[in-house]
Amino acid sequence: MVYDIVYKNTKEQKTMTIQQYTIKRIRHYLRERNLSITKLAEKSVMPPSTLKNILYGRSKNTGITTIQWICYGLGITVQDFFADYKMSGEWCVVVKLFCNTCG
Repeated sequence: MVYDIVYKNTKEQKTMTIQQYTIKRIRHYLRERNLSITKLAEKSVMPPSTLKNILYGRSKNTGITTIQWICYGLGITVQDFFADYKMSGEWCVVVKLFCNTCG
């Protein structure tokens, strides 16, 4: 089952996968909190290579347990991690989370 996240801005609507969204969210928190990949990995009790593999696209399907550890390192809940957000003025909020096969 593949889930997508739909974004909407003032001009158009775009779709990205959960993996793409996960990468964007991690990068968002790294910038927001002025953290390095190594520092977040340390706080998340994981090897820096795991986080780098996610961020550089070598990991194609980040599991929920890994996301939970990243959230632990960030001091947030998984719900906060996947909550609606505004990013750099271009994107508005996550509009819809849906299953490609379910509709």
